[in-house]
Amino acid sequence: MKHIYLLFTVLILAACSQDKFDPSNPKNGQKVELLLDHYIDARDQRVLLLPQKESSNMSISGFEERELGYTYKVKAKVYVSPAVVMDDGANSWFEFLEVISKEKYTTDQPFEINLVHSIGFHSGGNLAVKNEDGQFKYGRYDLRFVNEQDKQHLDELLLREKGITSAEQFIAHQQYLRKMALKAVVTHDPQNWGKGYLVRRLKFNE
Repeated sequence: MKHIYLLFTVLILAACSQDKFDPSNPKNGQKVELLLDHYIDARDQRVLLLPQKESSNMSISGFEERELGYTYKVKAKVYVSPAVVMDDGANSWFEFLEVISKEKYTTDQPFEINLVHSIGFHSGGNLAVKNEDGQFKYGRYDLRFVNEQDKQHLDELLLREKGITSAEQFIAHQQYLRKMALKAVVTHDPQNWGKGYLVRRLKFNE
């Protein structure tokens, strides 16, 4: 009987180890529980692995209802692409299944977001901000500014980027953005909760 209990314990532990998600070796179709943070960054969707709340380098797709200013506990499954991925593109990500819980973020402490998309193995790239008929957009989210000078500074950068006509200019622009390390210090916009950031100030090296 003692040996039977021991065997039963070994089988349970083996089953648990098979179900445990391994970030270094994601398995297609494996189901996981994730914590989605209260904000999204141009370089980081803020997807945390539960129960340890460890940051994941995998993104999540299919959750268009996600709102800023809320933390979510969700169920998702792993998708591993059968196709060969070029360069440093991701070959695996999470596919959203359902929301387990949703909680409003109540702290008004400012935090930082990157304003530059990374390209390849470099930290520089394209601006993650657009100006659509006078409304600044960060992906699908709105940006509102405390300081008009910060708004004008971003407009100047967008004009500079729009004027690029050659590969040499693009490389120089990439290097400029990498050197600048442009970020924004923000809070969730109380006038547009869930759909935008309030930019307190820009932060850069120059």
